[in-house]
Amino acid sequence: MKLISTLNFKGGVGKTTVTWLLARYLVEMRGKSVLVMDADPQMSLTTAVELLEAGVWEERFSKWNKEAKAKGITLYRLLSDYAQSGSISLAEFPFYVHRPNLFLLPSNEELYWFDLEAPKAQDLRGFMGALLKLISSGEELPEFDYCFADCPPAFNSLSFSVVSHSDLVLIPINPDVFASHGVSIGSCKMLC
Repeated sequence: MKLISTLNFKGGVGKTTVTWLLARYLVEMRGKSVLVMDADPQMSLTTAVELLEAGVWEERFSKWNKEAKAKGITLYRLLSDYAQSGSISLAEFPFYVHRPNLFLLPSNEELYWFDLEAPKAQDLRGFMGALLKLISSGEELPEFDYCFADCPPAFNSLSFSVVSHSDLVLIPINPDVFASHGVSIGSCKMLC
């Protein structure tokens, strides 16, 4: 499975749109199996999945997401478990099946507060690698060709882990000075 992340420290440059449309293209036009992870506490990708193209909320996702939160099957819980023990496990299937071969690991509000109590980002660097390994070795999980991660417009411990394990980092920009400045902040020298 290849991990592709989208990152720019400037908001509003199209990270979420690029992530979602590339994932859908690979599923719909190339027949690939794709997992999309919303690593952004702002939850734009999660909201985009929940809000149907017709402009109404998808009941099926709302019900699934509510049940997953009640059971503690969230990205926050996986990250929190890794912070406490250095390992993670999947007690239950944590992915929403949007359509055949397109799965979502949604974000939730708890990610906003995680960095306030989390250990140093360097201590969490291995989280994404551990998650990908767990997903790849899970017998009841699908075999994903790609995992896309939509990162927030700020560098936090989760986005550090995601970028550290990415096969490719996409940096969408608008043709303006503010968005291009976000590219220089996220240069490789900072990530390595």
